[in-house]
Amino acid sequence: MDTTKCGTPAGYMQHRRRKQKVCGPCRVARRAYENQRNRSLGMPARPAAVCGTTSGYQRHRRNGETPCGECKEARAIDQRKRRGGQAFKPAECGTDGGYRRHLRQGERACGPCLKAHSEGGKPRRYWRQLWHAQGGICALCDQPVPHDAKAIHVDHIVPQSDEGDHHLSNLQVVHAQCNLVKWKRDNETARQLLLGQAA
Repeated sequence: MDTTKCGTPAGYMQHRRRKQKVCGPCRVARRAYENQRNRSLGMPARPAAVCGTTSGYQRHRRNGETPCGECKEARAIDQRKRRGGQAFKPAECGTDGGYRRHLRQGERACGPCLKAHSEGGKPRRYWRQLWHAQGGICALCDQPVPHDAKAIHVDHIVPQSDEGDHHLSNLQVVHAQCNLVKWKRDNETARQLLLGQAA
């Protein structure tokens, strides 16, 4: 990269255009330029974000810094308030989220989490349960579905775009190809299309 512009507002824009992380000198130069421009336009100066607040936490993140302990605590309090005082529910074991939780906590992932992660990391919490409930048969073409995470799609019977919820009663196991044919159609229309393709 041409570093002749680093430390200037033009260098800042060059980083952004190239989708690169902005270096410290360019960030400082851009901030100084914006402050000068705002003063010349008569805009009031914005107070700097203070540590120990959620805006302080955001400032750390914007500047590519690790937030300090006070800012992390302020954000945690704010997050608890937003959730209505309810504790954050950690990801369940046997999911890709559970695998990531183990890694964040610096511990070795359990067997079910390793298995979920190795199956492509797809959030398919219920696919095994649905597969067994349907007898391993595709809900659209009535053909056997291999017990393999890559071959199975978990489909919404009533699409989420049509107000369908993400509840077990609204989910079905289908072949990946059948799901592509179904798209936003209802099951009957998709079945007719699949039968037409097979004929």
